[in-house]
Amino acid sequence: MDFKGGLYMTLVNEDMVKKLASIANLPLDETRIKIIAPELEKWIHSNNELSEKMSAEDFLTVTPITIFNHPGELNKRNTDI
Repeated sequence: MDFKGGLYMTLVNEDMVKKLASIANLPLDETRIKIIAPELEKWIHSNNELSEKMSAEDFLTVTPITIFNHPGELNKRNTDI
């Protein structure tokens, strides 16, 4: 991650996508790599902006609405309703 002009810039490129795909044992052809790299760049940049915003004092009491459950727990809850 590079810091420029007060903004964090993520340097996502096609080589990085290739390496990550290789580590994950995810075969990607060149066409998909060319599509994924700029999308991943945008996704990471947007998430960094959101993270910075949510770290502000105005949002200290906000909690996420996403709850992670084990799949078996989700089924149990549905039957209890």
